[in-house]
Amino acid sequence: MFFTYSQNNSGGYFKEPALHLIIEAADVDAANNIAEKYIYFDSCLYDGDCSCCGDRWYRAYKSDRVPSVFRKPLDTCSSGDFDKLWRKQYKIPQYKIIYLDGREEFKNGQID
Repeated sequence: MFFTYSQNNSGGYFKEPALHLIIEAADVDAANNIAEKYIYFDSCLYDGDCSCCGDRWYRAYKSDRVPSVFRKPLDTCSSGDFDKLWRKQYKIPQYKIIYLDGREEFKNGQID
């Protein structure tokens, strides 16, 4: 199962590791535990993210059978003008996928 974490533009900017982090895991708890090695949750509680924009990252609760963003498989998604704009401005990858075997893959990498 694949769990997707899509970044909220908290404070008006994006951060690494990518706009969307996708993790393959056996269940949601395992995915959230792996995710915390790369991203963080509940930052507004500790004055880390913009309180009016909300937390940058939220825990996963649903899974997909293949790497997906907004419930659409990556191989059927277009990059989208919004993601292209932010990816170009912040020079971060659009997708980072972490597989069950530990492999990491970037999709639609950085734009120079």
